[in-house]
Amino acid sequence: MKSRTLLTFACAGILLTTACEAFPPAMQDDPEAIEPIADMAQEITITEPPTSELKERIVFQQGPIRPEIYTMGTNGYQPKRLTKNVQADREPSWSFDAKKIVYRCHVLTFCMSNPDGTGAEQVYTHTQPPATDIGDPKLSRDGRSIAFDAEIFRGGMETTMGDILVYNLDTKRVTNVTNTPNQQDMDPEWHPTGGIMWSRAGHLAYDTDAVPGGEVFTLTDPAERRISKPDVSPSGNKVAYVARLTGDTQSDVYVFDLTAPAEQPDQKVTFTPFDDLAPSWSPNERKLAIASKDQPTDQDLEIFVVDTQPPEGGTATRRRLTFNNT
Repeated sequence: MKSRTLLTFACAGILLTTACEAFPPAMQDDPEAIEPIADMAQEITITEPPTSELKERIVFQQGPIRPEIYTMGTNGYQPKRLTKNVQADREPSWSFDAKKIVYRCHVLTFCMSNPDGTGAEQVYTHTQPPATDIGDPKLSRDGRSIAFDAEIFRGGMETTMGDILVYNLDTKRVTNVTNTPNQQDMDPEWHPTGGIMWSRAGHLAYDTDAVPGGEVFTLTDPAERRISKPDVSPSGNKVAYVARLTGDTQSDVYVFDLTAPAEQPDQKVTFTPFDDLAPSWSPNERKLAIASKDQPTDQDLEIFVVDTQPPEGGTATRRRLTFNNT
């Protein structure tokens, strides 16, 4: 059953640049695809001269086979490659203060770097409980813990099931937030209060304390849609997610308002015939970065920015930031 009364917090943010510009030629020449992993942040501290484009950046992975980590300005300009490794670098995300980027740098290893790519180091390699894969690393608000999902072996070494775990960078201890043998828990997201949200069997789940055995709230009805990739807004008041409704042929992005009346339907923010994936909030909560396609003939995903608050009587804009299919 839906619940919208768990959390209420003040909303704050800064104006987001939204002009749509093409990727520079150096990036267009790269034959690899833009992957559907993008995350927005503000007030980045780096060694280059400060400009509005450097203060508001999107971090993303590029390349379907052996991707690397990049950042770019929120209008598509000033791309910067952060990694150049033999192993694939995937699933980057900003810390809450935008001073660090955490990402998966091996099947069972997470790395962390500064926003300009310097200071990269391995911060966690998973050993126990036995798992085939770990992913979706997210730093807590204090920057001392990493929440992630893992495919844990069940019943010996024959089957796996997803769980949410937390690694403490100070104590070097791993904690199972979930341990559900018959349910797939994936896509963790820290809430500003310290709790964790994730997708469970097609709906949103939330643990207010992020501890083993904590009370888990169900926020959406799994019978209505199959939900994945939740992203909590900076204020904690809203959650963007990907869903495919019964009978639909594509996935769309929706926004769930935790402060709205229970009877208020979730807001649909994408309306394309393509799969719209991996939403990520802008600092002022007026925009979402997503991955999608622009034409039926597109082979690769592109990054777009869409409005979450279209003008009254108007339609939401959808601005394309990358041009790998041109």
